[in-house]
Amino acid sequence: MATADQKGTTTSWCSYFFLYDSSKVKEEGDPTSAGIYYFYPSQTTADQQELLCGQVAGVVCCITEISGSPPALIRLRKLKFAVQVSGEYLWALGCVIDVPDVSCKHSLDHLIGIFTFYNGASQHIYKLREKGALARQWDIYMRHIQENSGGLHRTFNSLWNLDRTDVIHGDLRTFANQVTEYWSSTVGQ
Repeated sequence: MATADQKGTTTSWCSYFFLYDSSKVKEEGDPTSAGIYYFYPSQTTADQQELLCGQVAGVVCCITEISGSPPALIRLRKLKFAVQVSGEYLWALGCVIDVPDVSCKHSLDHLIGIFTFYNGASQHIYKLREKGALARQWDIYMRHIQENSGGLHRTFNSLWNLDRTDVIHGDLRTFANQVTEYWSSTVGQ
């Protein structure tokens, strides 16, 4: 989903997406670029790709070492990253900060689900097929997710604007109607 800013240009809710194989980068001197299987947007310079992938992968590794499990979400000042780890593979979807956490995570799940449905597990497909061909497929999936998000983040943002003090614990139907009415009014804007 793209939104128009005050100057009339379009900005995207999704800033970055990458698939990173940490098994390709084991030592301090190993190039980060060796682990980057896909990076969106492709216009991002190689240095910026390496910096972002290296930092996110480092944070995920550190948190995993400390807590025993990888984070699902990493917040920065202007971005947040939904993260999934499967074996040596790390997927990260960078969203603007106003996208609700659940929408960011759901979008990453959706992207991975689409890819896996058509190709099988990433651990196997990257051994069988060329990175360039798979990158073209990721480009298609990224366009799909950007164009077909259907205002999901607005739905969750609208929940914060409801008057929850009016909800009586036994009256969930009224609350559901409030949610539907408020969401319908914000979609029309």
